[in-house]
Amino acid sequence: ADAEFWGLVWQTVGYAVAFVLLSVVLGTLLAVLVEQQRRGRSFFRAVFFIPVLISPVVAGLVWNWMLERQGGIVNAFLGLFGVAPVPWLVEGPLAMLSVIVVGTWMQVGFYMLILLAGLQSIDPSLYEAAQLDGASRWKQFTNVTLPLLQPSILVVVVLATIHGFQAFDFIYTLTGGGPVGATTLIVQYIYENGFVSPIRYGLASAGSVLLFIVIFTITIVNYLIGRKRDAV
Repeated sequence: ADAEFWGLVWQTVGYAVAFVLLSVVLGTLLAVLVEQQRRGRSFFRAVFFIPVLISPVVAGLVWNWMLERQGGIVNAFLGLFGVAPVPWLVEGPLAMLSVIVVGTWMQVGFYMLILLAGLQSIDPSLYEAAQLDGASRWKQFTNVTLPLLQPSILVVVVLATIHGFQAFDFIYTLTGGGPVGATTLIVQYIYENGFVSPIRYGLASAGSVLLFIVIFTITIVNYLIGRKRDAV
């Protein structure tokens, strides 16, 4: 019955959907680009995976400093091209966009490795046959790569969905849930009700149970879809 809770639920859903879409698209793109590299493949894999190893709390603090309206590296760089300082963390839509971008930057390297493993399991002879049939690179990607990459993409969707709904630590140090709750997600709601005065354990417990049900349901649905595709 808490209106604030349901508002944050839809806010969390919006973040999770954007996060999943960006993770799948960018992860696939990076995996394809890295796979095509004949030299320096290990270097690029390491570069894209480094953000995954950074503590989320530290990442949030660093990006908070970089996105500051006055003195931030991002605005300083844009200023070189005559762009006025952008209030990345002050205006609601821009703050949410910043949170989505930082969240994707932190995890996309991990998803890239999963998709890269899927690409490396595809038989090269299939591409050779497609080339003999006159298929362009785009046709090879849409008719060979994507269909055979679906199991890996499904894994990424499930993991990204879970990460999206559980996002909290880096957001808390990046924006603190602000401005005016514009980047507050459901896990922060649970934390603040369960550990910050005034403590309301009932709301925190109810929110935790609903969060578990949502994540569990999405995981089961994705699993059933994957099994159905494997059966076909």
